[in-house]
Amino acid sequence: MSNAYGYQSSFDDSLAAEFKGILSQGFDPRQLQNLLLWLDASDSSTIVKDGSNLISKWLDKSDRKNHAIQDNAAKKATYSSDGFNGRPTVIFDNKHFLAPENTIGDLTIFSVFTNDNTFPIGGTDVDVIISHEFNVTTANGFINTSEPQFRQEHLISASYNINGAVQAGNNTPLNTGIPYLGSIAANRTESTYVLGIGGHRSGTGFGDCKGNISEIILFSRRLTDTQRQLVEAYLSAKWAITLQ
Repeated sequence: MSNAYGYQSSFDDSLAAEFKGILSQGFDPRQLQNLLLWLDASDSSTIVKDGSNLISKWLDKSDRKNHAIQDNAAKKATYSSDGFNGRPTVIFDNKHFLAPENTIGDLTIFSVFTNDNTFPIGGTDVDVIISHEFNVTTANGFINTSEPQFRQEHLISASYNINGAVQAGNNTPLNTGIPYLGSIAANRTESTYVLGIGGHRSGTGFGDCKGNISEIILFSRRLTDTQRQLVEAYLSAKWAITLQ
């Protein structure tokens, strides 16, 4: 069926109607418990940049103050007011941010992104969207593939969705330059990490992202399927990404 926003949806009629009502009243991810990080390029007040649009700080909209910071001028990502379907975005050209240490066990991550790498690249770039001793990636240079992929490493009991559709595994091929909405719900056995946005938390530069990121939402728990679908509906309507 198609819901009120015109995208294809797997939601049943009653659930789609409920989501429409919630979204029309101004859904906010902070309405769900355990929001750990919310980076939103559409909110220009959260972007601290210089006259060349190089970003030193991307402010976290959760109440956790996990602001994404980059003091190294050579590693600063670039703000664009219309680089993502005519909407604001942060352009990563092998750049990254770091955020404070956090305790995370179970988690659910949403990312609105494009990936601009082409492969194979011989294992020299991983294109990390967000990491904290694990890699949530849109590509993996350790495998011989000609297309970027949405995948992860070092998570357990993980489930994957691309544009609202459940994926069979963590190696879904993606096209370069195409806007995507990805989500991963997973468990971990370890818990304390420094967050890296667009690159490894180590700050070594290995695996830094090449592409655009417009929004990241991270919860320190596994959301229910209904909650996950609600966040996906919110992001889909916001960024004009068609859900399957």
